[in-house]
Amino acid sequence: MRLLITGASGFVGRHLTAVLPARIRWQGLGRRDCDNIVSVDILDHSSLCSVIAQSSPDVVVHLAAVAQSGGEEAVLRRVNVDGAVHVAEATWMAAPDARLIVASTGYVLGETAAAADESVPLAPIGAYAESKAEMERVLARLAGSRALHVVRPFNHAGPGQASTYAVTAFAQKVLKSARFGVPIKVGDLTAVRDLSDVRDLAKVLAWMVQAPDLPPLLHVCSGRPRTMKDVLDAFLVRAGIDPTTARVHSEGRSRLRRNVGNPALCRRLVPVVPRSLEHTLDDVWAQVQT
Repeated sequence: MRLLITGASGFVGRHLTAVLPARIRWQGLGRRDCDNIVSVDILDHSSLCSVIAQSSPDVVVHLAAVAQSGGEEAVLRRVNVDGAVHVAEATWMAAPDARLIVASTGYVLGETAAAADESVPLAPIGAYAESKAEMERVLARLAGSRALHVVRPFNHAGPGQASTYAVTAFAQKVLKSARFGVPIKVGDLTAVRDLSDVRDLAKVLAWMVQAPDLPPLLHVCSGRPRTMKDVLDAFLVRAGIDPTTARVHSEGRSRLRRNVGNPALCRRLVPVVPRSLEHTLDDVWAQVQT
């Protein structure tokens, strides 16, 4: 089997390539050439078509995206919507029989009073979620009868995630506080999120690459609501700091208050035993100490 992965050098991409079986011959598209990864801009349609034609993939997994753009909505739309359209069109042109798997986000559902399954309508809040929701709409319209499968990961964390994301940032700030006694400054701790391990997401994607039949839409999540304070407190405990006396300054309020998914379909289809959040936080904590 031949597999092409966009965003292969990113957080999820690195974990996906680490769990692929040896029989899968994969090529990645990323920001720079290295190993099996070639540098190709997903906004360059002709280059995409050329690479896809040369690699002749059986499956394309589109992970390349922008989640944080410094507030520039035009960047989010250009990469997350236009880039995804370019990947899809290049795939359908150069490898028309290839299966296309596209990563979206649980954020496209906005506020979730209950754990949201795949039937819940789109209701994005914020520019990133809106760009991903638009991506889903546009690709669904363009796909027609072609093989398009959307995977919606909810919040995920694990080793190798950048410090611009909350879980790694919390761990680093708690470690600094434990070592130097400085106060911990964070954003909104009351927001509720659905956290799972990136390595479980990678295993789900690896299964999707190989499975003979896939649903058109799949949520990857834990189904368990957690406040961001729960995450911060877990790191405080690991650092030997009493959460009730910790010097924590929380500011701001997230527009998205509660975003939790329902993993029932994924659990029924995919033979992956999810890690506990405690396991994930242990590994992130160990990493920031090195």
